[in-house]
Amino acid sequence: MARAPEIPAAALASIARQVGARLPAAPAGARSLAEAAAAPAVIGESFPVYMLGLDKIQGGERNLPDVVRQTGVWQHQVRHGSQAQEIARSLAPPPGADSTGGQGWLVQEVVRSPVAPRIEEAISWIDQNVPEDAVASILVVPAFYLTAFWLHEPTSDRVVIADMPAGLGNLQPLQLYSAEDFLNRLAALEPSSGVPVGNPPGAVPPASPLPAPAGR
Repeated sequence: MARAPEIPAAALASIARQVGARLPAAPAGARSLAEAAAAPAVIGESFPVYMLGLDKIQGGERNLPDVVRQTGVWQHQVRHGSQAQEIARSLAPPPGADSTGGQGWLVQEVVRSPVAPRIEEAISWIDQNVPEDAVASILVVPAFYLTAFWLHEPTSDRVVIADMPAGLGNLQPLQLYSAEDFLNRLAALEPSSGVPVGNPPGAVPPASPLPAPAGR
């Protein structure tokens, strides 16, 4: 079963406090304060975020660990009961920094986004279909508005797409691709240009940042 690298418990507690300060009093869809209280927000799965640039896709190298860039950001599912409604992103302390008691972990944003349940769906799919003990990370490909899971094992690298625009070549979400196959399919596509206006069918609407806590 795939797993994410661990975050120290003190760091998770610090992240949870920062996320809680940014969340509204009631989660989206709650009809009453009582309903909101019955489904408090908790930090769910957390994954380091890597980025794959267009220059690396088109460069010809097909060994995924050599072409992705570690961002230093972690992405966290924010659950209300069994539902993931928001995504939080935090910046980890730099290597060698004192992170005792969760110090140095800084939540950069909390966004309400339809990507959150799609990531949740991908997590469930991977749990059911990838029995190997792979290390799971979030992989973002800005040139194609694509979010995937990178599953790293000692002898192989594979990818499962969680979210992507409709009609993106012959790629499909919730399928297991070898890293080489995934990169070859991306390299065959024409990258998106500019910022989309509106939301074409199947595209992800822009996430809505939640307010920073008062006094910041």
